Amino acid sequence: MDSFKNQPAPQQEAKLHFLDYWRIIRIRKAIIITVFLITAIIATAVTFILPESYASTCRIKVEGEGADIPSMSSGPSSVMSPYDPFFIQTTFEIIQSQVVLSNVINQLNLNVEWGKKYNNGETLKSTETMEVLKRRMVLQPVRNTKLISITVYSEDKYEAAKLANTIATAYQDYRLSSRKELTVGGLNVLEEQFKDSEASIEKSQTNVDYLRGKLGIVDNDPNEMMPTPTLSQQMVQTYDQQMIDGERTYKMLQTQLDELKGYDNEKLRDVLPTITSDEQLSDLLGKLNVAQQTYATYTNDYSAADLHITRVQSTITELKHEIDLRVIGIMRALESEVKSKQAAVEALKASVEEAKLSDQQEQERGQPYWDEKRHLENLEEFNKQLAAKIEATKIDLSIPASSLVTITDFGQPGDVPVKPEHRLGSDFRFDHGCGPGVFH
Repeated sequence: MDSFKNQPAPQQEAKLHFLDYWRIIRIRKAIIITVFLITAIIATAVTFILPESYASTCRIKVEGEGADIPSMSSGPSSVMSPYDPFFIQTTFEIIQSQVVLSNVINQLNLNVEWGKKYNNGETLKSTETMEVLKRRMVLQPVRNTKLISITVYSEDKYEAAKLANTIATAYQDYRLSSRKELTVGGLNVLEEQFKDSEASIEKSQTNVDYLRGKLGIVDNDPNEMMPTPTLSQQMVQTYDQQMIDGERTYKMLQTQLDELKGYDNEKLRDVLPTITSDEQLSDLLGKLNVAQQTYATYTNDYSAADLHITRVQSTITELKHEIDLRVIGIMRALESEVKSKQAAVEALKASVEEAKLSDQQEQERGQPYWDEKRHLENLEEFNKQLAAKIEATKIDLSIPASSLVTITDFGQPGDVPVKPEHRLGSDFRFDHGCGPGVFH
């Protein structure tokens, strides 16, 4: 417990340190005040010695690639460019690039003019001038807009405005010339392809004409891309249906004939009238029926040896013979009809197969010609599309694209310098030029 009581308190130790510092300050106060006054005097002197610098700001609106009106080749959607998160930064780099700033240097003859000012009259190199120009230039985006501020500083307020406006104009010219150069380059490629396409069409047409004569192709329809078949699809379907129907009829008659062949003459006399209509057979069967009825009547009145009965029996025998002959004739007629149906079906099949084979052979024989003709049609179609693309590109080339870069505010000479600041205080004033506000 006593050991803790003997330890000094932290607050007392800190107080002792502060007193030590304050004691040192009191002892060295003369030196400190002297250093402060010297620093203030030097800073004030440097501020008044430094040359005055004016600022001028030119604002431009930048858009993605596109024309002032929708292009013919891309349609209305070409006006709406997709969002590019790197577009503004890319634009900054291009504005500060050699292709843009070199034009500014050449237009304003900065190598000579700045050589007179800053290099004892000796002409500056373009790289040296460009570095000086970059250090004098500040690029800033305007928040939530497509605007970019180009601010340039110079000892000459008129030079600052001229530099800012020339940089904006040079970037505008670069965008327009780049778009035109790309379009013209693409147009040249399309025209070269069009020439090659014309030569390919001429060569293919020569091959088509040669093959037509060599293979003896008859082709009177320029739109036909294959030989005209002997049987159209509709005809093939009709013949197929006819073959199905003929086959069905033939099989039905063949089955019926096979069944009839299994009957004897007595059975055939009863069955044939129900199958086929034959007047002669019907007449003979009617006479036989009458004779048999007469015979039955006579047997009741006469004896078996009576002349009436023998005559009727003779008539019945003769009628049966004639009926058998007629049945044989009908059976032969049925057999002939079955064979005829079979022959018709087979002939139709052979005819269709022959036509199909002929069409196939004709197709194979003329295949080189039809292939070359289809190739020629594809070349001509591509040639039409290419010609339309060329015309659309020419129209697109003539459409102005001034909206790519629009100068919304030209830089104006500033009324007061923005650097260095000679006064400090709460009051302030704005540059009356297009440059940024300057606090004083």
